Amino acid sequence: MRGLIRVYLFHLSALYISTLIFENSFRIKGDIFSWLMATLVLSLLNLLVKPILKLLFFPVNALTLGLFSLVITSFVFFLFYKLTPAVSLENWRFPGLHIFNTEVPAVNLGFWGTLVGVSLFISVTTGIFSFLSK
Repeated sequence: MRGLIRVYLFHLSALYISTLIFENSFRIKGDIFSWLMATLVLSLLNLLVKPILKLLFFPVNALTLGLFSLVITSFVFFLFYKLTPAVSLENWRFPGLHIFNTEVPAVNLGFWGTLVGVSLFISVTTGIFSFLSK
């Protein structure tokens, strides 16, 4: 039971951080109840649907050396987006970056690019939280 609560809190934190990073592109509209319900849907999808998809697509995932996991993660997030009416997702514009005489140019991502970016960010964030909690 403690593990389920921990996974729920990790997803809640990851959703909040991703709404800050992808501020105008990824939003959860409504009050705290809509946030809690969206987190519940995402947690259940990641706990129930994602392992089944990984098992079904194990041969493809093995052939691609694990890169197909990105597709599975994005598909689970797409299901989350479709099942949760409070979630809005729009095109995202990366403003660019300039660090130590190195410049990363600005990039406009469409809907699917934003979906993949947000899903990977949430997956990595929950993975970091899980690693740090052990």
